[in-house]
Amino acid sequence: MVSRSRPTPKNLTLLVALLATGAVGQQAPDPASLLQLISRNYSQAKYYHIESLLSEDFRGELSGNWSNSTQAAIVAEGGQYRFEVRGPHTSWVQIADGTTEWIYNATTQEYVQKKTSKGQKPSDFGGASSYEQEQLIDAQDIPRHMAEEIGSVRNPKLVRSEMLALANSNLDCFVIQGQGRYMSGWSPDTNVELTFWIEKESNYVRRVEQQSRGQLIKGDISHYTRSNVEVYPVVDLENPAVPPGHFQFQAPPEAKLVTNFEQTHATTTPQRPSLLGRKAPEVTFRSADGHLVPLSFTRGKPTLVEFWATWCGPCVDAFAELEKLYSQAASQGIVVITVDEDEHSANAEAFLATHQRLSWSNYHDDGEINRSLPGEGLPQFVLIDAAGEIVYAESGFDEHELRAAFVRLGPEYRALDNKPK
Repeated sequence: MVSRSRPTPKNLTLLVALLATGAVGQQAPDPASLLQLISRNYSQAKYYHIESLLSEDFRGELSGNWSNSTQAAIVAEGGQYRFEVRGPHTSWVQIADGTTEWIYNATTQEYVQKKTSKGQKPSDFGGASSYEQEQLIDAQDIPRHMAEEIGSVRNPKLVRSEMLALANSNLDCFVIQGQGRYMSGWSPDTNVELTFWIEKESNYVRRVEQQSRGQLIKGDISHYTRSNVEVYPVVDLENPAVPPGHFQFQAPPEAKLVTNFEQTHATTTPQRPSLLGRKAPEVTFRSADGHLVPLSFTRGKPTLVEFWATWCGPCVDAFAELEKLYSQAASQGIVVITVDEDEHSANAEAFLATHQRLSWSNYHDDGEINRSLPGEGLPQFVLIDAAGEIVYAESGFDEHELRAAFVRLGPEYRALDNKPK
């Protein structure tokens, strides 16, 4: 039986908002306030048990496919955890009992084993993980991923109440619908609609439907529809009681102990049409105090726009070198604008507060700015010349190439070719 969520001081303000709209007592809540409360509850979950069943249906004008997969994540006190993923081409389990961690690949019948300790994070596969291994890494932090998805919904609306048949029970749920956030690397015409079934008794998300429409595949002329339906038969964010056997691993007789896993698949990504040579679109930046700044405001001066995020490791790693480069660029009359792609603006504000006062402006994006200047991922750099034409657009930080792009703006920018010592 799922118990009722208990309000904490941090979500007391949101609870007051919900009380004001009648959410307690199972009347119609304010959907934005309810999603904000739920997002916070998931992000704060420390010990939990979540299991999900995902059905994906991908259809195009000339092709399509479907698949089913499962995920499970159990985290308990004392450094104990269990993560499982199973899909059409993958089957992984990662277990720790507080002193030893095992990762088992059922497809290849291989496993690794190592000593661990209380408070140590679950192992990942480093920078060379395959797509299948990434699915296991995703399972390690299901509550945070859900919190980000819930918190990113735009213009949410309460569409109805509904009894959801799930795990041999009927759950009374609010059904909330809204627009999903555009993410860096997507085709610009992608539109996402999210629908959540939220159990009234617990405020747990028990079903999510995601409808994505657009070109979707970069470099492909076809249009597609992706329909994802994920149900959660087990959800407990309040330190659930888990039988000890869930945190023990017994290697199958045919399993082989290995030092590490190798990538099983290599993937290639079609390239999207280049932004080079195009006129920069008219996008509007919104400052923290609500002030609106159009990109055209910088017309007449070269402008560098960088998209970044605190969760982007390469973005954070490059920040020290970027500060040196940006100080040179500003002194040469180049306007520099950074745009954070964090789910919440407070994350970027806290990160930037730990650095020296910046001489350029940073703005938060809800995804729509990056949609207008799409790239292949973060960090992403777009250099616009004084006439408003895009002359450089690349994802990934290559300082040499970026400096060379500055120099190509004209002989007056030749000094930017040299990195300060």
